[in-house]
Parts: sequence; structure tokens; C-alpha cells
Amino acid sequence: MGTWGKWEKKFGRNNNLRNAWHFLFKYNINIWHGVAYLLRLVRPE
Repeated sequence: MGTWGKWEKKFGRNNNLRNAWHFLFKYNINIWHGVAYLLRLVRPE
């Protein structure tokens, strides 16, 4: 909840939704790469 408050301050003032979406997209891609990397460690091919 505290983190969301920081986000609201950061993006709520200028309402730059495109930058917020771009950041979330990049963040999700990074998470996916991390998950794929862990799966490769668990199940080496």
C-alpha cells in the first residue's frame, strides 16, 4: 500500500499513463525472463 502511494504521487500528478504502461510492460517482461530462467535451472534441457 505504501508503494502504491508512491506510484500514485509519481503518476497521478502528471497523469502520464503511457510511461506508466511502458514501465509495467518492461517490468512484466523482466519477470517473465526471470521465471523462464528459473524453469531452465529446475528442468535443464
